[in-house]
Amino acid sequence: MHMLHKYKDAREFWMILDEGSEISLALWADIARWKLMGVHFVICGDWAGQLLPMFDRWGDAAQKVDIQSSGFMHSLVNGLQLHLTTCRRSPDDLPHFELVNSLYDKAFFKPGQPVDNDAFKMELSTTLQELSVRFPMPPDALPDKVFCMSHAMRIDVNTVLNEALQQAQPKKLWMPWHGEDLPGFTLQPQSCWIWEGMEVIGCTRKSQKTVVNGYSYTVVAFDSSTVSLRLFPEYTAPKKEEVADEADEADDEASDGEEGDPPANPFVFSVLHCFFMTYFRLPFALPICYAQGKTFKDKKVLLMDTGSQHYTMRHLIVGISRVNNGSNLWIAPGGYGSHIREAAKAIYETRKRGDAPLPLDAQHLHRLRRQEEDDEADARFMEESDAE
Repeated sequence: MHMLHKYKDAREFWMILDEGSEISLALWADIARWKLMGVHFVICGDWAGQLLPMFDRWGDAAQKVDIQSSGFMHSLVNGLQLHLTTCRRSPDDLPHFELVNSLYDKAFFKPGQPVDNDAFKMELSTTLQELSVRFPMPPDALPDKVFCMSHAMRIDVNTVLNEALQQAQPKKLWMPWHGEDLPGFTLQPQSCWIWEGMEVIGCTRKSQKTVVNGYSYTVVAFDSSTVSLRLFPEYTAPKKEEVADEADEADDEASDGEEGDPPANPFVFSVLHCFFMTYFRLPFALPICYAQGKTFKDKKVLLMDTGSQHYTMRHLIVGISRVNNGSNLWIAPGGYGSHIREAAKAIYETRKRGDAPLPLDAQHLHRLRRQEEDDEADARFMEESDAE
């Protein structure tokens, strides 16, 4: 919507829209007026298997009609439609790419096709059982990224993993948050540990000189009042023409016979603690709807909340296709979310009392999971015994 107002009078330029499957029909209607002004569009998206709009003010019309093959889309892109089939995300693990492609043939909701929710649920359950065996969660390791369904689970996972990982850090700093909830933010600040080399995520609702919403930063240093951060290299790679311009400038300076000071790195900066807590968040958990479009290269990714009533085959396709190698994918067993919540609750209570940190690590979480599975097995045994 910001772009609609910023470029409302634009004429004769090209606009690239990514993740087109998530754009609601109401927003498409606003975008269409640019077509009347001579704007050209390149629209990218995966309508066949990835997430669709969460809601639509026009009675979910986009759920009933396949907009990808509609006359409206044909007009918007002047009839040109290209299907990309070469794997770029996981070229070193083509069997995983083929597995992802096979899910598109499963029974799940597809706009404009008959709806059978019972069949969809059965297909999803069967598929999850098969994939859980193929991508088990190891008992002696922690994930780098966790895809969950709810914001509340995101907070709990961030708390648990932050507490578990900090125990192996020789140099760390406790960063408490005592402020009120910030207006306009879904993901609120939370007290946490930080250490050198730790990743954090930028979180801002307005333009900042140093913070970009959703970008990743590395903690490079800290003291009693400031935190130094470096933007991830993937966001800082200069374009070829920029590199050439910089090389020409360097040659000019050398020809002048002057030795200048080395340029300061514009992607490393320091902020006060209060600024850090306001505009940066823990990175471990991510609602799966935010994961669409991202690639987590060489990161261990854990899929959680697969038993949620809102989880669909489209969520599964998005989740398993984020990794560059199938060996980096884990699927959490049923009930794993409940013991994450219990672990987070224990951490909150321990911090509130001012006690020593809990001895939390991968093995401890695995023991909690096994204990819960044993309790469920005992409960089923008792129910069967009572039935007999």
